[in-house]
Amino acid sequence: MSTEQRSPAKRSLVAIERWLATNPSLEDVAARFPAEWQQAMGEVKQAAAGGAGGGAELARRLGAQRGRPADRMQSEAARVSDRVRSHMTLRLLQAVAVRSESGVEEGRVRFGLLNGWLLQRVFFEKGLRRKPVSMGAYRIAWPLAWERRRLMALVRPNGIYCFYSGAFVRRIAGMARAVGSAQPGAVLEIAAGDGTLTRFLRDAGAAAHATDDHSWASTIDYADDVERADARTALRMHSPATVVCSWPPPGNLFERAVFETPSVQTYIAVVGAHESEAGAWDAYRAQDAFDWSVDEELSALVLPSGRSRVLVFRRRAVSSR
Repeated sequence: MSTEQRSPAKRSLVAIERWLATNPSLEDVAARFPAEWQQAMGEVKQAAAGGAGGGAELARRLGAQRGRPADRMQSEAARVSDRVRSHMTLRLLQAVAVRSESGVEEGRVRFGLLNGWLLQRVFFEKGLRRKPVSMGAYRIAWPLAWERRRLMALVRPNGIYCFYSGAFVRRIAGMARAVGSAQPGAVLEIAAGDGTLTRFLRDAGAAAHATDDHSWASTIDYADDVERADARTALRMHSPATVVCSWPPPGNLFERAVFETPSVQTYIAVVGAHESEAGAWDAYRAQDAFDWSVDEELSALVLPSGRSRVLVFRRRAVSSR
């Protein structure tokens, strides 16, 4: 019997993580784990019965679970089963979201020739390599692309949750330079994904550094200069004054470390229009060291318009008595 044909009980969690990181098809995973497939299908159906927010809440809960260490009281087989079920459930939720967001109920979701050409020129350098978006070009092209509803549904599976205008990048770089520190303009990006925002900030003159734990290697093409480090480790190693994070997983645990890091003076988080989409909202509300608010001007510079909010946290001054 080959390794790939062995039962889940005989596989290690590490081996399964490596296999899932190769991005096997959902059909392949389901064929090898039929019991977990049935459980995943049941979870998604139950979430759908809960209304529009059911899927988002399930995704939030699974994202939070993924950020926690494995339960060592469980057997290896149970940990493998939980990991595979979670993986398939998230893949199913993504497929449902693509259909819902794009409005395409049957067949492959894709752009027609004209819409694809137009949006490619606005948002990308080549392929899926993003570029800072000109707000002028966006305002002209976006209303003309009648299939624009499909854009985010098509790019999200590749770890793209938003696009950054050139104006947004310049504003963030300027905010970093205004923060008093040993390295004016230095920015640490956590959970950086492919490192796009850091690349833009560097081009704008900021000393930006991207970090990510590479846990989403099955969907994200990490740039070579994205340092492999979880957020807590990165914060401890770099002691940044300015930290940015774009579309952190909903209910994650790592953003708490930002507020616990003494060097951090400003934290900028790009999150979704709804709390269930992104961000550690419990941690945002629980911390008492920073004043924070939604920056409406910055939010308007993250594209497509209306899909993201930018939260700005500034450390409160310590009064001396």
